[in-house]
Amino acid sequence: MADVNTTKNEALLVLNDLEYKFPSHLSIQVRRHRTQSFFQRSVYPPRDTMVIDSQTGSSFVSGCDSYLTFNFKPVGGDGNWGSGSVLNLFSTIRVKTRGGQEINRIENFNVLMAKHPKWTNDNDWMHAEGRALGFADFVNGSTLANGVNVNKLHTFYANNTYAVAIPLKYIAPIFAQDKLLPPQLMEGLRLEIELESSANACVGGAITAYDISQPRILFDCTTIGDSFARRVGEMAATQGLNIMYSNFYSNQVSGSSAGQQNFNYDVKKAASLAMRLWTISRDVAQVQSAAADSLGSLPFDYSSLSCHIGSDYFPNVPIRVDGYVVATNEGGTNNTNLRLLPEIYYHILTAVRENRMIKCYPSVPIENTATNLGSRQDAVMCFSFNKSTVDNYAGYAINNSRALVVDLEIDTTVNTAGVVRRLDNWLEHLRNIRIFSNQAVISD
Repeated sequence: MADVNTTKNEALLVLNDLEYKFPSHLSIQVRRHRTQSFFQRSVYPPRDTMVIDSQTGSSFVSGCDSYLTFNFKPVGGDGNWGSGSVLNLFSTIRVKTRGGQEINRIENFNVLMAKHPKWTNDNDWMHAEGRALGFADFVNGSTLANGVNVNKLHTFYANNTYAVAIPLKYIAPIFAQDKLLPPQLMEGLRLEIELESSANACVGGAITAYDISQPRILFDCTTIGDSFARRVGEMAATQGLNIMYSNFYSNQVSGSSAGQQNFNYDVKKAASLAMRLWTISRDVAQVQSAAADSLGSLPFDYSSLSCHIGSDYFPNVPIRVDGYVVATNEGGTNNTNLRLLPEIYYHILTAVRENRMIKCYPSVPIENTATNLGSRQDAVMCFSFNKSTVDNYAGYAINNSRALVVDLEIDTTVNTAGVVRRLDNWLEHLRNIRIFSNQAVISD
């Protein structure tokens, strides 16, 4: 009986945080350091391709804490990042194993990343990492149009040099891992970045070009104990090391004529675990226009929206909106359009949020989905295919017999009937990479 009481008392002391002992040393890491890897050239102009092969040796790498850094210099005139950030500079991202297999390929990367980080991070992020990346951060005035952008890194001036640091987790999903990436994957890993034209990346009619100089990546490397490294090596040689991560398959649909009201199309990508579909609607006339925000999205003008995989519809209860008026900076006359959007906005909030981030709300206010005000054109459509309320791995299978089909109806009153629309789509799906000592096997 005394032993039982002693055990109970010990447990109560722990429960009430009254145990005064040294914490157990559970780390197997013996050294942590940064390793620099350099790109193949020191200067890159627009539309060039930056290439780097990692040289991290036998170290394990924290992708979330590693970052890309370079100097950015605009040429010809002043400008800003519009509704995006310094990520506007990258049009396509490719990550490959040292054997040449593609881990991630994200096309139209800058269009997606002008919106994705803002919809998947909260206001605290916007005031910290978001500002460092160059996203506009507004303090609202009496009206939406009177809001003041307080981020000085959102604008830039001709022939001035700006230091840039971008965490790798925003470059490719393989780096956004909670766990350390093993040396069997990281040593010799190739990153290819296709640069965007200055007209598409920057807002400013006088900007003619830009230079990216001294690019390099600083990897956050860790050395673990010999016995543990040996055990990981044994698993890589026999059963393989499995890592689950996301990829974004890009698909574009352009309207056949000005004022097209109905869009019905399928996303031709097979995947065993499809998680989301992201859709951004843009005015073709603004794409590649140096004076306009090429990456800005049109204000919401969907009168009906849905998609389906086989016989399953998303959302299964239809969302319809009627009564739109012409878009303005304030979301239509007397905020009419803004007052119509709470249901669509809530639909997007539930679609973009990870289950483990249930209390995290995006840094995009509902006003930014209805305005045509520059730097605030953040409207996106997102459909979630996650069947689970517990984890983020229960997606739908897409194949030849179960295609993903999107059906949208547009109210042309909002953005005028003269708009020729481009719909940029990204299917977010899960991939698994099984890493062996001398090869990798990737499956969708």
